[in-house]
Amino acid sequence: MIKVTVGTNHGMTEVVAEKTKTVREVLQEQNLNYANSQIFLDSKCLVGQELDKTFEDYGVGEEVLLTCTEKAISG
Repeated sequence: MIKVTVGTNHGMTEVVAEKTKTVREVLQEQNLNYANSQIFLDSKCLVGQELDKTFEDYGVGEEVLLTCTEKAISG
């Protein structure tokens, strides 16, 4: 188990997850709209299929920061 601090434009939440979970699964469990967002795992920008890798694949220790920053749409 690892502690994942999920940061968004609106605040931070701490969740506990298995290392075998994917980044996408954690984002979905938090009901985050990650399609229009920039995703960072401990400051590494993730795109596309990188969201389907597990925390174990990334070599995460006991805790990690996962940020999901929604892009602003102007018009």
